[in-house]
Amino acid sequence: MERRVVIIDDEPLILSGLSTKIDWESVNCRVTGTASNGMDGLKLIEEQLPDIVVSDIVMPFCTGLELAEKCAQLYPNVQVILLSAYSDFAYAQQAIRLGIADYVLKPVEPEMLLTAVRQAVERIEQEESRQKNLSRLEGEHQVSLRYASSFLLFEAAHQGPRVLASGLEKNLDELLRNPGAAMMLKLHNIPLGQEDVCRSMMQEAFLGELERRGFRVFCRTATVGTAVLCQLPHETEQWAGESQIRHAVCAAMENVKEAFQKAEMRETICVCMLADTYKNAEELQRIYQQCVDESKESFFATECCVIEQRSQKKRSGAYIDIQAAVHHLKNGNAEQASRELEDILEKISGECSVETAMILLKNLHFEAMQVCAMLGMPLKTINGSKYEQENFEMKADHLREFFQMVGNYAAASRDMVSRMKLLIQEHYMEFDFGLSQAAEILGVSSSYLSRLFKKETGENFGASLLAVRLKKAEYLLKTTGMNVTAVANEVGFQDGAYFTQVFRKSFQMTPSQYRETEKNRE
Repeated sequence: MERRVVIIDDEPLILSGLSTKIDWESVNCRVTGTASNGMDGLKLIEEQLPDIVVSDIVMPFCTGLELAEKCAQLYPNVQVILLSAYSDFAYAQQAIRLGIADYVLKPVEPEMLLTAVRQAVERIEQEESRQKNLSRLEGEHQVSLRYASSFLLFEAAHQGPRVLASGLEKNLDELLRNPGAAMMLKLHNIPLGQEDVCRSMMQEAFLGELERRGFRVFCRTATVGTAVLCQLPHETEQWAGESQIRHAVCAAMENVKEAFQKAEMRETICVCMLADTYKNAEELQRIYQQCVDESKESFFATECCVIEQRSQKKRSGAYIDIQAAVHHLKNGNAEQASRELEDILEKISGECSVETAMILLKNLHFEAMQVCAMLGMPLKTINGSKYEQENFEMKADHLREFFQMVGNYAAASRDMVSRMKLLIQEHYMEFDFGLSQAAEILGVSSSYLSRLFKKETGENFGASLLAVRLKKAEYLLKTTGMNVTAVANEVGFQDGAYFTQVFRKSFQMTPSQYRETEKNRE
């Protein structure tokens, strides 16, 4: 690293000689400025903050010794080398007391000056190395203290007062001397493979803002998100601290939103579940656990936001019927299927718990996939998601798109036989369902439908319906304890005796015999 040198001397020839005729490069230095008197020299030092000052002692306005004394007070890291035409021991003594780097007699011999500069550079490097080591040790010490504090606080968050049995009461009391707040940060709609990047951006923008506002912040990655414990500034009242935290968290969330927008991750959102403040280990445990439990509600958030725990509304686990939407989808009524889906999604977002919402979304997707399979729709036309940890809004958008695609395909499909097979799967359990009902639903004549089905499948529509009913009956006899009459009714036979007759003809045994045979096989 090249060192900067300033030369101060009131003799122009000496000044010129020192700055141009000395081989400064040999000691990895460069002259960055010169001055002809002490006052100008001080201004030059203030402007440039050089590493080394080479100055004559005898100068107008401010002597070299006075200049060295001011440097020692104002710029203690600057190395000062004094020049003097007088081999006066008094000058040398005063220079030593001022901590001068070296003392070189005039006329200056280049090698003597370069030796003094080389030694000054060595002292600078030694001091820099010492400061670097001190900074490293201080940093390691602070990191260790922070880690220990974070570990203890989160242990208290998990165990509450029980952590006091570990003998760390004094340390915990010190940490809990000021009230704190618990919060959980949750990311949604993360671009595939970018979770670590998004989390790093979030923590830098969010936690950095809290720390700039004077809060002590501890965080830990949890299974449901990033847990944060935020200590109020020293001697802050709890009621005032709650307001401070609320404003700080909202400002921090704006930083996160801006960071995602700059990174062109506009779909990605961060939600902060902000809990109440705590004053002791018992409150910390209770509030932290509530924060963890309720953080899953971030699934319904549509943008970067702060949700206060106390404002959370209770959601139900009531199940919502999806069969109307599925029915219209199967029959190619794309517009009606979409309307039914919108009603379902609105109810889910406004009423359902996260668990119920996830089940309903999965069931809707599964039913749509079943329709795809029955219609013979190519699955390669279904695009996979580009995001991880999708929120409700994004999952709903995917589902809307999927329903529309499947509904349009079913409506436009010319494969009437596939439509008929779907109807059989949907209506086989109805006593009065048959060819005429299917024809009415599809809007064609029974005779046309019968001929088409026979041509494409090689069997009659009625035989295909009967096969499906018997297959379902076989499954129920194997897996349930329902009596034969109940099984018959479940699969579309109104008369139990007729069901037994048809079953025997197909399986060469009665339903009761079939069930007994299957039990013996097990």
